Amino acid sequence: MEEDNILNFDAALNALNEASQTFKIDAWVPSKLTYYSFKEINAKQQKDLLGAAIDNSIYNIEFSTVFYNILKENILNVDPSVVDEFNISDKVSIALSLKKQTSDSFKVVFDEKQNISNEISLTNIINKFQNYTSPTPEVVDLQNLKVEVRYPTIKQELSFDKEFTFNKKKYEVKTNEDLQSIITSAFLLETTKYISKVWIDDKEVDLDTLTHNQKIKVIEKLPSGLIQKILKLVSSWKKTLDDILTVEYNDLKKTLTVDGLLFLN
Repeated sequence: MEEDNILNFDAALNALNEASQTFKIDAWVPSKLTYYSFKEINAKQQKDLLGAAIDNSIYNIEFSTVFYNILKENILNVDPSVVDEFNISDKVSIALSLKKQTSDSFKVVFDEKQNISNEISLTNIINKFQNYTSPTPEVVDLQNLKVEVRYPTIKQELSFDKEFTFNKKKYEVKTNEDLQSIITSAFLLETTKYISKVWIDDKEVDLDTLTHNQKIKVIEKLPSGLIQKILKLVSSWKKTLDDILTVEYNDLKKTLTVDGLLFLN
């Protein structure tokens, strides 16, 4: 009968959800040294990503939140909680792989004033992650102080960025002092994001057990010489990732940014 070929609303959603799992992407996750499978981004998720593209905050908190949720919803064959273990470079690799399913060609503006742009292949960038080594925790020290510097997971990154956004909303920028306070808070949170433990005369302080405000108070007490060592290490990690994301056209270079705009192109 004809009615047998008609699905009700709930059955249709279930059927579409099952069908979506056949449209999958295998993305390389550097920190795990293996591929993970994800469902393709659906229309609603695409809409959410486009909405996140208008977020002009320092940390693109809207995109980070939307993309984190997409990874949780779309990962296949494993417990979604594994996403909480993925780090920043993993997020970049996965994002580029998901974008590639829409189009491998990506338009990059190399010079806005001269209106110079060119199409680049995402595959060339994605393949570079095969030879990328994800950072592992390192200890830096100064006299009787030691600090463990780690590459934050995307869950940790999101938590810190939300904290900064929350703190920023508590202040109105009316003076230079207000602006300076916000910039200082951003610097401290960004630095704290990469620190997991502090040892004082071999006595350990586990920052992951503290609140964000407590973490910042600890970091504020560290000597500038130690902070410089930490920043040097973090900068080297960021540069390695930036090198992968840097593309060239003639004598021009551009480092790609993974945010909502990636999925607008």
